[in-house]
Amino acid sequence: MSLLSSAYLLSALLLNTTPAPSDSVAAEQPQLTVTPSATVVPAPTPTVTSAKAKAKSFDPAVDLAISKEEGWEEKANTNGVLVYARDKQGSTIKALRAVGTIDAPPHVVMRILADYERYTETMPYTEKSQVLARESDGAVIFYTVIDPPIVSRRDYALRITDESDWRGGRGYLRTRWTLSDKGPPPQDGHVRVPLNDGSWTLQPRHGGTKTYAIYDLFTDPGGSLTTFIINKANRSTIPDLFEVLRKHSKDPRYKEASSEEKPKK
Repeated sequence: MSLLSSAYLLSALLLNTTPAPSDSVAAEQPQLTVTPSATVVPAPTPTVTSAKAKAKSFDPAVDLAISKEEGWEEKANTNGVLVYARDKQGSTIKALRAVGTIDAPPHVVMRILADYERYTETMPYTEKSQVLARESDGAVIFYTVIDPPIVSRRDYALRITDESDWRGGRGYLRTRWTLSDKGPPPQDGHVRVPLNDGSWTLQPRHGGTKTYAIYDLFTDPGGSLTTFIINKANRSTIPDLFEVLRKHSKDPRYKEASSEEKPKK
C-alpha cells in the first residue's frame, strides 16, 4: 500500500510489457483494470475533464477533496471510483487521489485497513505482513513483503500515524503513512521500495451507514520499471483497492465493530 496498493500495482505490470514513447501518450490510451483474480477488464477511455467541473455532480465533500487543489486531472472512472492524477514537483511520478463510496460505516472500513497482520489473508500477493513496533505517540511501524507475478519481490517498512477526528461516529477517520527506516535491512532477492507516501480519509454518509473514502498515493515500486509503467499501473489498479474494502466490510469480524470508539491501529 500504500497500505494496500503495492500488490495491485505490481500485478498491473502484467499488462504493461511494452512501454509507450512518453507519459503524455498514456492519457490517450484505454486504461486496463486488474481484478484480484488477475482477470483483465477494459475500462472506459479516460477523459481529461477538469476535476473541478466534474466534482459539481458529486457529493459536496468532493469539492473539499478535489476542486480546491490545482492540477488534478481525471484518469479513470471505474465502479464508482474516480481516480485523479497530477504532477509532483521534482518527480516524473504522478501523485494520485481517488474518491468513492463504500457500503459500510467508516469504523468498519478502518478496521480492515488497520488489520495489518492479516494482510497475508486479505491482500493478494502479500507474503509477509508484520507489525514491528507501536510507538508511544500511537504510530505503527509495519513491514511487508509482496510477491507479485513476473517481477521480483518488493518489501518496505512504513510508519503509520493516526490523524482522525472521530467522536462517536461523527467527524472523520484518517490514517497516513510514509516509509520508515526501522524495518529489516535489504534482503537478497527483494527490491526495496524507495517511495511510499499516502493516506486514507473516511467520512460517514447516509446517516453513518456508508463511507465516503478519499485515498491519496505517491509511490515508486523501485527496480528498473519505467515511469510510464509506474504511472499507468498506479492509476489503473486503485479501483480494485476499493473493491477489496467493499468485499471485506461484509466480514463479521469487521462488520461487528462498534462506532463508539476509534478503531485501534
